[in-house]
Amino acid sequence: MIDEASLLTAVIVVCATGYATDWKPRWHMVGRNGVDLRKEWDTDPVSYISVGAADMPNYFTVLGPNAVVAHGSIIEAMNWTSDYMVKWLRKMATEDIKSFCPKTKCVEDYVRYGSSIQSRMVWMAGCRSWFKRNTVDGRNVAAFPGSAIFFRWLISEIRGEDFDIEYRSDNMWWFFGNGFTDYELDATNDLAWYVDK
Repeated sequence: MIDEASLLTAVIVVCATGYATDWKPRWHMVGRNGVDLRKEWDTDPVSYISVGAADMPNYFTVLGPNAVVAHGSIIEAMNWTSDYMVKWLRKMATEDIKSFCPKTKCVEDYVRYGSSIQSRMVWMAGCRSWFKRNTVDGRNVAAFPGSAIFFRWLISEIRGEDFDIEYRSDNMWWFFGNGFTDYELDATNDLAWYVDK
């Protein structure tokens, strides 16, 4: 079993790539099945709720395609996204997860449903904009298809059903270890703390 202190050993790489609005990584990034994210996002960038991408295991992005850029606070959206990433890192460290990746169908359904919502919004009016990749009638790739408050609710918890998860062990329950928490194994701790008084 991995304890909370082990989380401190996690390494996070942060890359600052400027303010380009095309979402393509500035580096060559190849995921599952040989998918090159630069090529995938060259013509029609799609994401998992603006924080991940299909076929890109263990990949996070902040303010990716369909992010909270048109309404609400971008700073808060970035904070909420960071909190979401930490939840995944904690889950990976404590549950012995090797990789997680948004399911392709989940991303496709999200984009399709989000586009139907956006069709009724001002961002899809008959004008040329960067929201629609400099087209008049293209898909809105920039803005989240809902409010900032809804975005916060949506990423407040991990939706495990949306992901393909691969474990380090053949048995996903290996992280149980000996079946006890570190807290219980310390004889000085109160083992009945949860009993109502």
